[in-house]
Amino acid sequence: MLAQVKCQWCEAKDLKEKMTKEHPKGYIHLECLPKYIKDKEFKRIERDKKDKLAEKIAEIYELESIQMIPHQIWPYIEDIRNDSKLFGKLGKSYKNGIPYEGIEYTLEFCKDKIRLARKTVRFKNLQAELKYGLAIVRNNLADAKNHAINEKRRKELAEIQKNKSQEKIETKVEFKKKEVNNDISSFI
Repeated sequence: MLAQVKCQWCEAKDLKEKMTKEHPKGYIHLECLPKYIKDKEFKRIERDKKDKLAEKIAEIYELESIQMIPHQIWPYIEDIRNDSKLFGKLGKSYKNGIPYEGIEYTLEFCKDKIRLARKTVRFKNLQAELKYGLAIVRNNLADAKNHAINEKRRKELAEIQKNKSQEKIETKVEFKKKEVNNDISSFI
């Protein structure tokens, strides 16, 4: 009897000969392999974006490293990322909320508000401080988005104006001299 193994992607059992050993924990169907590779790349990109967000948090909260960020704060960040309502109680849509770079931009946008809150409000611990900062971020997502759109438009307009001024400089107007015979001396 030929050995059957379970596909780590679709979880269907099949003959080992019809599969490949791309997955570290087992086998994958050859037809499932492109989906697996695409998902793996997506997750790698998401991890990189999440690391950049962690670096921004460490910068704003003046932490020595990203390892100082409490692990308990990540579900709150994922709640924003996944666009969940009431901390995942009502509905959840995977990665359909605010992207990590949007949360990072909003953190930068609210940096002064967060630092002011850190100076004026007494927090029990770093986790409470981070949760308060995330509440500020959540409340300012729309403002940060509008700010980003306006900044993009401003840059585009500046680029258009720069290109127009370059065109004016490069365009030289040459006038042709008319040959006018207004000499009346021959008639006199």
